[in-house]
Amino acid sequence: MLHILFPVAFSPQCDRMAPLVASVARRFQSRVTLMHVLELSPLASDFAVMQEHFQTLSEELQGRLKAFHATDFEGIETDHVFKLGQAAHEIVNFAHSQKADLIMMPTHGFTRFRQLLLGSVTSAVLHDARCPVWTTAHAEEAPETGGQFRSVVCAVDLSLSSSSIVEWAEYFAHRFEAELHVVHAGKANGVPGVAKPVELIDPTHVGRSVAVAAERHQADLLVIGRGRIQGVLGRLRSNAHDIIRMSPCPVLSV
Repeated sequence: MLHILFPVAFSPQCDRMAPLVASVARRFQSRVTLMHVLELSPLASDFAVMQEHFQTLSEELQGRLKAFHATDFEGIETDHVFKLGQAAHEIVNFAHSQKADLIMMPTHGFTRFRQLLLGSVTSAVLHDARCPVWTTAHAEEAPETGGQFRSVVCAVDLSLSSSSIVEWAEYFAHRFEAELHVVHAGKANGVPGVAKPVELIDPTHVGRSVAVAAERHQADLLVIGRGRIQGVLGRLRSNAHDIIRMSPCPVLSV
């Protein structure tokens, strides 16, 4: 994993996630791109009026980006990218054009409503990104892991992509020397292409069942598939959306 993209919104959630991004980058010896997108209000239709202020604002934001958790990223090959536009669009386009191997980003961070919806930027990136996306919807309540991962849970369905999802989970578990648990919400005795023993969990409510399994195994990371459904649903399946919202730990969506 050579390149991690970390979108920075200068939010408390990004502050909490920065040490984790740095820890993962060090473990995999990855280059990190810290990216900030300045979104102008649709009401500011007359850009000429704002032009004299924009240069100062952009310089200030670029300075903040270069200084963002500089101590955490010390010794890591780090790029700083500043964009003007729609955040999700710019993040996804950059990830595709620069061949990012992983996008790491928090959700919006409103604890009371986390189980109702994800942030709009996070949802759009999950829908459209072709590379895996690491999200931390749990970050407001969960304790810091200190970059240590001892338990990885991988949730699979009966799709043909299950084996590749397990491969990603095995990859992370191996690099962090973590124990891996594979779970499936169903009654099947086996999952196509998956040789590792699979633990069956209650299929009645997949999101809740996967969250319970992650808690039972004290998971530090949950690995799931986002699917490859085309059209208005993009790549994010409804079960994946539920799992991400309810997970007690970071979720790697492949």
